[in-house]
Amino acid sequence: GHHCRYKYIGTEVEHRPALVWEGEEGAVRTLSYGELYREVNKAAGALLRIEGFDPSRVLELRLLEL
Repeated sequence: GHHCRYKYIGTEVEHRPALVWEGEEGAVRTLSYGELYREVNKAAGALLRIEGFDPSRVLELRLLEL
């Protein structure tokens, strides 16, 4: 459910790695649970500012390999 997104905020788990991205050129980016939570909230806030966006609808995001 919706509680999963902030389940670890305020706990010791907040600072543990939640996502590790490794690029083809060797670049690595790690996001903790807290950082991931803040980034998701920024993206959600941006969507809510789009005129006509309906938060009750399902949103699908696709990441295409270029």
